[in-house]
Amino acid sequence: MTRDIKGKVQDLYNELSCANQFVKDVIASLQSCSHSTNLTEKVGIHARQMPEFKILVEPRVHCLSIIRQVCTGEMPVEKALKLFQEAEKQLKAALDCFNEEKLKNV
Repeated sequence: MTRDIKGKVQDLYNELSCANQFVKDVIASLQSCSHSTNLTEKVGIHARQMPEFKILVEPRVHCLSIIRQVCTGEMPVEKALKLFQEAEKQLKAALDCFNEEKLKNV
């Protein structure tokens, strides 16, 4: 049986919430990096810990690409940090849509 609309929306909300926490964790790791940091240990761990998303598949692939580029030195930590901070803003805006709807229905 297919999921009803409410179930699909709940799945989306759950993925957005999970992605938001994941991005916050990556940002914290990136912010704690220095020139002597082993990027594979500090940042690369997130590639292995990234959840499997069913809805946010493309953003997941993009995040994995950024993490790998940081680990190989192709992308500076500062640039990755800015990209993840932008992702955090977008996720927060998406989650705020759910919160606004809850307030309207109260």
